[in-house]
Amino acid sequence: IGIGAIPMDADAIPDNPRQQIQIKLPAILRNVQVLQAIAQIVFVILVVSFFSLLWSNISATLAERNLYPSFDFLNNRAGFDIAEKPDWYAPSSSYGDAFKVGVINTLRIVSVGLVLATVIGILLGIFLLSRNWLVKTISRVYVEILRNTPLLVQLIFWYFVVMFSLPTEDITLPNAGIFILSLRVLVYPIIWLVAWFLVRRGIFPRHTAEGVLLGAIAVELAYRLFGADVPMVLLTGVVGGALILVSLNPNISTTGRGQMLGAGIVAIAQVLATGVVSVLVNSGVLPATMVWWEVLPVGYISRRAWVFPEIAFTATFQSWLIVIIIGAVIGYGVYRYFYAYAERTGRLLPSGLYGLAVLVVIATIGWVVISNQPEPTEVVINDVT
Repeated sequence: IGIGAIPMDADAIPDNPRQQIQIKLPAILRNVQVLQAIAQIVFVILVVSFFSLLWSNISATLAERNLYPSFDFLNNRAGFDIAEKPDWYAPSSSYGDAFKVGVINTLRIVSVGLVLATVIGILLGIFLLSRNWLVKTISRVYVEILRNTPLLVQLIFWYFVVMFSLPTEDITLPNAGIFILSLRVLVYPIIWLVAWFLVRRGIFPRHTAEGVLLGAIAVELAYRLFGADVPMVLLTGVVGGALILVSLNPNISTTGRGQMLGAGIVAIAQVLATGVVSVLVNSGVLPATMVWWEVLPVGYISRRAWVFPEIAFTATFQSWLIVIIIGAVIGYGVYRYFYAYAERTGRLLPSGLYGLAVLVVIATIGWVVISNQPEPTEVVINDVT
């Protein structure tokens, strides 16, 4: 059998014997992004297949031993108490309820922590830019210690050093009491705001607002030491009038004139307020028990939590406080409106006085309306142990 030579075209023979014949792939298979997407899909399929096979084997093994996993245990009785808990949780509650309490406590801590961390961080950032050497150094030391100390070490320090050093014995809270808020406390901020506004307008001398604060402190100390009877109130008014007359002397410095004028105004104002309130109470327009507060007088810290004073307003005072808040919002709106109007027109308008007048009118109307309600016959005080 003879083997003949197969004729070939000379152009089909490559010049270089080592040259390979190239096979052209479709353009979509030569796209790098398409190849990466295909590789990722294949990888996901392999991972899902692996974990599916692993889960099937684990489920089969647990089913043979009657240990199939589920969340039915959340319906079982927990049997333990939680220190920080809502009223609806008890040791007889389920594990699911205990988990909800844990989530609530976690959210509370996280929310408080975020606010405090933000405030402290902003303050430290400002202190680091301070020109005061002491403030700047203390802030830098604080930041560097926290930055260069591992978080685990900080947690161990706070828990074992700080928390374990707190007292472990139970502390019995004292019984609740009745704290009577004097109406003078409500008058002082109003006088200070009016004095500050008049100082800004140039009507009152400087440091009059400081005099209002000093006068309020002096009046309260005098009443605490000598009592707030009628002779003491009248004596305070006489002293206030004398201070106002002395403040008119031009030979006194501006600081002294302003402080004496502010203190005198406070003394005269509290005498007038006491007389007006006495008339309103005696005539039945103003209930005498309107501003009694039920309070826990002290606060404690223990290993479990903080215990702060609690304030429970009477229903009448709470209603009037809501009216005051509404009046403050409306008064601020009036102030912003007239302030913007003055900027547009160039006219000088007492926008702050308008807003304050709206607040006073609304508060007065609310006081008169709410005071017509019947007075409470008793105030319930629960013992706290």
